[in-house]
Amino acid sequence: MYTAIINGDPKTFETELGRLLMETISFNDAYENFYHGFVVGTLTNMHDYIIKSNREGGSDRCYLFIKSISKRGVAIVIKFKIAKNFDDLEKRADDALKQIQDKGYDMELRSGGYKNIIRYGISFCEKDCYVKLEENPYVRF
Repeated sequence: MYTAIINGDPKTFETELGRLLMETISFNDAYENFYHGFVVGTLTNMHDYIIKSNREGGSDRCYLFIKSISKRGVAIVIKFKIAKNFDDLEKRADDALKQIQDKGYDMELRSGGYKNIIRYGISFCEKDCYVKLEENPYVRF
């Protein structure tokens, strides 16, 4: 999963995250702050990367930053959304990406010198998820 996140591979990221959700959580855990903590917990072993949770960015707070120790490496912004049903998963992931852009969540990373920034919108519905990568011609993989 870590390699998929860094390489901008949303399908593998989604598959692996979905597998973890199916194996571990309860339907009773379906709250945005639970998913946030769950994802942060799954990323704790990303060596050579700094994980920052609930960072202020732009005009709001972003849920998750992942950044390489070197500013020449990749930096990642992740925003989570909850979908009320499975049919809304893709739309809610789109909403998350739009919020990243509208609120300027990547400003801290850009002002910190990162140029290779990946943006993910992730939506959750019960034990399912949808991971969408922002299409950005300036990101190099």
